[in-house]
Amino acid sequence: IFGTLNSGATLVLGRGARLMAPPEMLEQLEKSRINVVDLPTALFASIVAYPDFANRGLPTNLEVLVIGGEKVDNAT
Repeated sequence: IFGTLNSGATLVLGRGARLMAPPEMLEQLEKSRINVVDLPTALFASIVAYPDFANRGLPTNLEVLVIGGEKVDNAT
């Protein structure tokens, strides 16, 4: 968090302690004009497994996507 703020970036946090469904997450990324995101592997897998993902894809404003924390399944 400190590195993000120290470099002049804006840190966008979700509201409350609930997880967003994949369509909500994609909408939030687009609406907040987020261009760099770091996601846990499981969350990324749930986004790309979402049935409408093939039609919708990632937001065009997204420039950097970092995935990490666990092994990525080749099917993803």
